[in-house]
Amino acid sequence: MHSTILFAASGKVYSVSSPDGQIKACITVGDKIFLSAYWNDEQMISPSPLSLTFESFVWGVAPKVRSHKEVTVSESIVPVYGNNRIIPDHYRELTLKFRGDYSLIVRAYNQGFAYRFQGNLKEELVVYDEELGLNFSGTVGLREPQDQGYETVWEYKKVSEMEPDKKLYLPLLFDITYESGKNVKLAVTESDVRNYPGLFLKRSVFGENSFQTIFEKYPLSTKYGGFRNFMEMPDEVAPYIARVEGTKAFPWRTFVIAGDDRELVNNTLVFCLATPQLLQETDWIKPGQVLWDWWHDYNIEGVGFETGINNNTYRYLIDFAAEHSIPYINIDWQWSEYKDLMDFNPDVNVPELVKYAEKKNVKVFVWAIAYTLERQMQEAMDMFHDWGVAGIKVDFFGRDDQVAVDMYERIARSAAQRKLMVNFHGCSKPTGLERAYPNIMNYEAVKGAEGNKWSEEITPDHDLDIVFIRQICGPMDYTPGAMRNFTKGRYQVPYPPGSQGTRCHQLAMYVVFPQPLVMLNDMPTAYAREPEYFNILKSIPVNWDETRVIAAETGEYVVVAKRKDNIWYLGAMTNWNQREVDVDLSFLGTGTYHVTRVIDGVNANKIATDYRILQDKTDRSKTITINLKQGGGAFYRFTPEN
Repeated sequence: MHSTILFAASGKVYSVSSPDGQIKACITVGDKIFLSAYWNDEQMISPSPLSLTFESFVWGVAPKVRSHKEVTVSESIVPVYGNNRIIPDHYRELTLKFRGDYSLIVRAYNQGFAYRFQGNLKEELVVYDEELGLNFSGTVGLREPQDQGYETVWEYKKVSEMEPDKKLYLPLLFDITYESGKNVKLAVTESDVRNYPGLFLKRSVFGENSFQTIFEKYPLSTKYGGFRNFMEMPDEVAPYIARVEGTKAFPWRTFVIAGDDRELVNNTLVFCLATPQLLQETDWIKPGQVLWDWWHDYNIEGVGFETGINNNTYRYLIDFAAEHSIPYINIDWQWSEYKDLMDFNPDVNVPELVKYAEKKNVKVFVWAIAYTLERQMQEAMDMFHDWGVAGIKVDFFGRDDQVAVDMYERIARSAAQRKLMVNFHGCSKPTGLERAYPNIMNYEAVKGAEGNKWSEEITPDHDLDIVFIRQICGPMDYTPGAMRNFTKGRYQVPYPPGSQGTRCHQLAMYVVFPQPLVMLNDMPTAYAREPEYFNILKSIPVNWDETRVIAAETGEYVVVAKRKDNIWYLGAMTNWNQREVDVDLSFLGTGTYHVTRVIDGVNANKIATDYRILQDKTDRSKTITINLKQGGGAFYRFTPEN
């Protein structure tokens, strides 16, 4: 039996288990609704209250179950692009229908579980609060976000050492250890957040290992604020958090569970829970590499014109992209006035550049502030379509209230109607909206390479945290590709910018990180100086058929193999600790493979730009040893010989 009903002193207990039986989620219905969860018979979450508070009633208080239903689902998802051509969608689901015309739905997968409330009422509902009083069992540590935002670094702490009122941005990765010696990782995030505020947590005063929810209130009016007043920040807010239809399916509260750290790296739970694809035609949606202008500050060496935000610079980028078969360039800020997309910079003629690029088989992305685009949506989207741009990079959201969260879908839908792709920046974490709207190519929501321009926090240690925390949510625009690389302790914010860790650490990101629209962040002339290296970099796919995580330890190192057609690519990254990693090549097919290796050079601990490109042959019977220097990495390409 995958679903059972138990009787306890506090009420009736309904449970549903994952297909492999390792995960069990329980709902206790007594004076309130409580959630608890188990992994391999160890309790991860002790009874935790769930409820939704509306204007005149509460779901989850004095609940009465009218019926319960159990189903098993075994299907497959075929995404438009991503890490896997086919994603298994296997789960067991329990639906509890309650008096008051609402339901609680719980799904258990082999990779975690989730629950959501579902309404069945005719009238509009005003939501004042949503309760998840999350109580953990065992000895619990947390990789605590250090910044008030999604672009954060993390620091490991015991939950008991944390401040009680700090607003914690998801995803949150917990580390639970039991007296038995067992250890499990549990990541808390959410999926299918549509027309509803984003979820935050804070440590609760009601227990040593307890947390409670935080939501941003519904904005009644806004004023300019944030960086350069680019954002519209709430000025006056309502006492409630959302206004929704009575039939609303509320967001999935999502719990990713990993007994093996490798299970965190290619986890698809958020995507599987999200609304299925809403777009009928998708052949115009094409992932690819992008030459990025902003990171290297529009610098190009050895040319006869003054570089900057001007037509000559962009023509050069287009020419370079065409020469190297790079499908996209990006035109970032200052091509128009910030608060008026129709007030053009006379030095940048975007429609002319788009036509110039089109003749060379290159497409263009253009940048816009989210709130400017929101105000000029119809006119601006029509203009972009008429110009023939491939997509838009939308930046500076800065909020997670209901109105701001709904902007993502409004923008994606409006863009899709005009066959425009979207890259969200300065944004919230992904919650699977890219499944419904696959024209959403990427999200930032990560402290990535842009921070190298003003900070020393973007270290290899941080990069390895990203793999196991932020990456759980979905694709991310980290923007790798730095050609000026620095060893530990030698990084002082340079100009032009650089990165910490080895060159191969940067190269491996193109395999390890999920980034369907991936930037080449450095100046074209920096790539041109190293043609053999650049030929390898630009050949790395962005859309994959299969992904396997070979080895991984949270925050320490990772080895990922990805297949495109019959060619396998392998990326390995380590933190500041030098190490050797043995890799069994049994994931390869039969026969002999030609191997191209880009590995840390012998002196990479002293000169981070030191690397070697080697050619070899191998087969699936072999085990290779990868020597990763401090902050190092490695790239392998396995091409079958016949």
